[in-house]
Amino acid sequence: MMKAKKINEFRGDYFFLSNFCHAEINYQGKTYWNNESAFQAMKCPQRADEFQELGPREAKRLGRSVKLRSDWTKVKEQIMYEICLAKFIQHPDLREKLLNTGDAELEEGNNWNDTEWGVCNGVGENKLGKILMRVREDLSGKRETQNVYNEREENRKKGFELDMLEGNICRLSICETKEEAYYQYYYITMRAQKVLEMTLKRLDHEEAVKKLKNE
Repeated sequence: MMKAKKINEFRGDYFFLSNFCHAEINYQGKTYWNNESAFQAMKCPQRADEFQELGPREAKRLGRSVKLRSDWTKVKEQIMYEICLAKFIQHPDLREKLLNTGDAELEEGNNWNDTEWGVCNGVGENKLGKILMRVREDLSGKRETQNVYNEREENRKKGFELDMLEGNICRLSICETKEEAYYQYYYITMRAQKVLEMTLKRLDHEEAVKKLKNE
């Protein structure tokens, strides 16, 4: 049986590619029933608990009503990538299905007018499809990221953490309650620790390479 050159909708045999597919994932220390719930939760992390046991439609509905974090437009694609990556790392059976799509173009064709994440009537940016192809490439070993964390991804993650850290610092300065201030302070210290760890890892690597060159 020949593999499809293009998968133009995430239904039937390819429903596993959809964010609506029931596949529990753990993301940022919380478990969600599906990717859609995890993604919608990140629009307002302070209310993430409310999304954990929601179906995709309910999560999407709630996501439309929350107050969006100020940096949402800037970070949402990276968050979607991380959530999709988590899904296929945490579910080996789904990872195998994804890899079995080979080099097929993945396109989330839809009839609900989503032209940002998918394609409707031949028009759309297909961001979800592109992210899934990137995840497939990472997991297939075609890049140097068989286990995800290559140098390129580390740099991307570091940039993401710095963006998030900046956002937390800005939000800390305008907190209206002590509870919210402590919440932002916690995330500032957590993200600063991550950036420090990434920087130390890079410096250790550079030092090792330098020693090898001098031998």
